[in-house]
Amino acid sequence: MEETPEPHAGPGQVRIRAEVASVNPVDWKFRAGYMAEYVPLEFPAIPGNDAAGTVDEIGEGVSGVSIGDPVFGTTMLGGTAEKVVLAAWAPIPDALTVEQAAGGVGQMAAQIAVAQGLTVIGTARDSNHDFLRSSGVVPTSYGSGLTLPGSAPTSSTA
Repeated sequence: MEETPEPHAGPGQVRIRAEVASVNPVDWKFRAGYMAEYVPLEFPAIPGNDAAGTVDEIGEGVSGVSIGDPVFGTTMLGGTAEKVVLAAWAPIPDALTVEQAAGGVGQMAAQIAVAQGLTVIGTARDSNHDFLRSSGVVPTSYGSGLTLPGSAPTSSTA
């Protein structure tokens, strides 16, 4: 445990008082150093990509959200902190608890995008393609040719 400076919402961001954070496969990949080529870490580094909580700070240019709103969202790192800056978020649906909202940020974001008429493409193992299709997501497999922003195509499967 280490104290870090309090984060603040920048333009286009909100900050939440986090109530729940989820742990995803990418989190152990960051911790193991597999993502260092794409996202170099500076220590102390706060893990976690998905969190849910209550908005307590709103950055410049943000509309449609107010202080006190319950939201879930994603960040590159820092999701397991007490205060988390989110660049992408959505209101927590009334039918979900804050725990449920934090646990499936990517899946819920995909469903919201599909409901808005967008085409969503999701990466998953072949065995999970039917699950993606059931949510309206167009599946694609991990493997050769799949790239991350700013990277060359991969040559092995994940």
